[in-house]
Amino acid sequence: MAPRLRGKAEPAPEYGAGSDEFTVEVHHGGFFIGSGQLRSYIDGKVSWYDFCDADTWSPLWFDDFVEELGFDKTERLRIYWLLPGKELAEGLRVISIDSDMRVMVSVVDRVKNLVVYFDHDDNIAGLDFDDITVNPVSEVPKVLSPQKVQYVPKKVNEKLPAFYSDIQSTSRVNDQDMESMNDGTSDDSEDSDFVDSEYDMEDGDDDLFADNVDEEVAHEGTSKRQKLGSQKMRSADCDDLSTDEECLDLPDSDGEGEVRMRFRSFMPEDLSNLVFKVGMVFSFS
Repeated sequence: MAPRLRGKAEPAPEYGAGSDEFTVEVHHGGFFIGSGQLRSYIDGKVSWYDFCDADTWSPLWFDDFVEELGFDKTERLRIYWLLPGKELAEGLRVISIDSDMRVMVSVVDRVKNLVVYFDHDDNIAGLDFDDITVNPVSEVPKVLSPQKVQYVPKKVNEKLPAFYSDIQSTSRVNDQDMESMNDGTSDDSEDSDFVDSEYDMEDGDDDLFADNVDEEVAHEGTSKRQKLGSQKMRSADCDDLSTDEECLDLPDSDGEGEVRMRFRSFMPEDLSNLVFKVGMVFSFS
């Protein structure tokens, strides 16, 4: 009986214990990438040929499979058999001659589904290294590999090193220091050693006056005010004596904004009753 291509919705056949028939699972239309544990066959399809007979099994059947699946039989086409229980990294074997087919038939009594791969361009021979990993398009970011949490059972009566035994005492001392610091901060406001006498509100403003007022400037300003007051009094006395403007002279000053005072001039008729006052002006002829 010739091998038959299984339909899409058709179930897999069941072979008896002593049957020499088997199924060939064909991966076709794709290509191999990577090497070692990273080797894989991508962009391929899978077809199943049922009722393959061990007595008539030969490499010629693969020529029929290639033609039936729509491919051309070229010199670059390679057919690989995946050994049962193996992975692509180490389980591929080339199928080309009758001796290779006899090796496949030798396992039919134990394995009823044999897997083969079509390498249409023989690109697996040029994959000496992993092109994806060795020549990446962009750098792969460094990540932390997750690890399982390991539980370490507690050992009874095991003494810890001095470093670990000192941790509790050190932490206890630190807690006491923190408590003392917290207590000290609450008493600082009431401690007499930290009270500034210069800011005592009961002392009045004498300290503020002594620190911010210059006494010499204050006395000078007071004397100026006294002089101005005396000059005003003398001018008032002059007004009482005479309001005639002819006997009044202005001081020799053209400064603007200065205080101008009016003084009474000494007249000849004052000889009968000599009265001298500070600020009187005498004319020289």
